Amino acid sequence: MKYIYLFGDSITFGMGGSIQGGWVTRLDTILANKAKAVNFGIPGDTSKDLVEKFKNQIFEVNPDVIVFAIGVNDSQYLTHEGNTLVSLEDFKKNIKELLQMAKKITNKIVFVGLTNVDETKVSPVPNNSLIHFYNKNIKLFDSEIKKVSIKNNVHFVSLLKLLSNSDLIDGLHPNDIGYKKIAQKIGSFIAQKNII
Repeated sequence: MKYIYLFGDSITFGMGGSIQGGWVTRLDTILANKAKAVNFGIPGDTSKDLVEKFKNQIFEVNPDVIVFAIGVNDSQYLTHEGNTLVSLEDFKKNIKELLQMAKKITNKIVFVGLTNVDETKVSPVPNNSLIHFYNKNIKLFDSEIKKVSIKNNVHFVSLLKLLSNSDLIDGLHPNDIGYKKIAQKIGSFIAQKNII
């Protein structure tokens, strides 16, 4: 059995969906007997958090494929648009560091792009008026993931514009329809690129 380890935030974790694991669980079903998808998504994580956790991660079995889906939390801004939780420059460094660490384990690495949000519901978020998610910032952070992926010849799956506002349960996290769309897009990409 081959293993795909997926690292990310609450969207990778599957928050908001009725099926535990969201798109990762659905991807595991799509892959069927070809590979096992293992979900390491942690709600609230930024690229900075993921770098620290990945450094200390011990695997019982080294994965055949590593998938990173991180950056939406990095892009959120506090009080004003340019004050992102993680600066764009630090985000680029973190993505590069994740890539370098992953390359020591496998040469099959996939970066998943960011998903758009419904700004009317998350700018600001309901329980904290200081936190805003903004599609302009998400596009900036997404473009950096794509640039790093292309420059380092690793796979990049774009999710921008994949989801409509009706595919989001709270303006940020996908609902079941949204998670299904993500799983199908990533599953098709893995098949087309012969990653497994």
